[in-house]
Amino acid sequence: MDTLLEIENLHVKYKDVEVLKGIDLKIERGQIIGLVGESGSGKSTLIRSIIGLLDSGGHISNGQILFCGQNLAEKSHEEFRSLRGERMGMVFQNPGGSLNPTRKIGKQFFESVASHRKTGRKESYKKALNMLESLNLKDGERILESYPFEMSGGMNQRVAIALAMIMEPEIVLADEPTSALDVTSQMQVIEEMKRLRDKYSTAILLATHNMGVIARMADMVGVMYGGKIVEFGTNESILKNPYHPYTLKLISSIPSAKGTSFLADELQDKSKTELIGGGCVYYSECRISTVECDTNDPNLANVDKDHWCRCLNAGKEKSNESDTGA
Repeated sequence: MDTLLEIENLHVKYKDVEVLKGIDLKIERGQIIGLVGESGSGKSTLIRSIIGLLDSGGHISNGQILFCGQNLAEKSHEEFRSLRGERMGMVFQNPGGSLNPTRKIGKQFFESVASHRKTGRKESYKKALNMLESLNLKDGERILESYPFEMSGGMNQRVAIALAMIMEPEIVLADEPTSALDVTSQMQVIEEMKRLRDKYSTAILLATHNMGVIARMADMVGVMYGGKIVEFGTNESILKNPYHPYTLKLISSIPSAKGTSFLADELQDKSKTELIGGGCVYYSECRISTVECDTNDPNLANVDKDHWCRCLNAGKEKSNESDTGA
């Protein structure tokens, strides 16, 4: 396969707090990788590191991000501007963050295209109509003549995806793109992003806390906790055969007919947790941790075909449940 983006030993700090702690990740062309984890796990920071949009005070302290062989960690703001939009698209959680409420949608499409290529309004208008049609938005002319406040949240998010895709970028980074939408709109956005991947061979890196979105969309899944990827594998292997105790906890927290609330007891910023012994980031929360876990920080190790886990006791919690008849 053709590697599009490769992240090696990435560390990110906000002032003196280390938020990402040695991230390694490869993304192939046309591949959809989902990052899942609770609030504060580092998903959004990873996305923003790649596209050069870290919040004030954030900086890459170590490692590299290779995009088609170029190290993005060394790019200036000006160099990033030429990449964003044309070769790298971004979809934010709230479309209000990327849509100008005072300008019609058509004008925003024109400005997006014109910032990268010499083009006329008619050409950009036609390109926008084609992209909206690709997203199954048939009433494109009305949409282009509308302001964002005249459309629903789901419609605005789909327009934001169309804007991210208008230059047919090689990769789209999506930070919680469905969390502000109702279930019906979520399904539409998921299916439309998959269609765009199939049509343009665009890679997608998706950050979400929603395991349902991961199940329907991702080819590969990275589970994040405390600024690290603690488990990585194919969609099926992660969802059906998880090894890390944190992944098991995430999956057991998926809403069910009994009314279990996904991650209801998990929404804490664990990325700021400091370990006295410098061991596993999940040590203080883990039900199967041992003394060694407090002082040993394991690497991602291969536990099955296309499946890696960062745990000294990988799979033991599943074994314990089997032994007790759970």
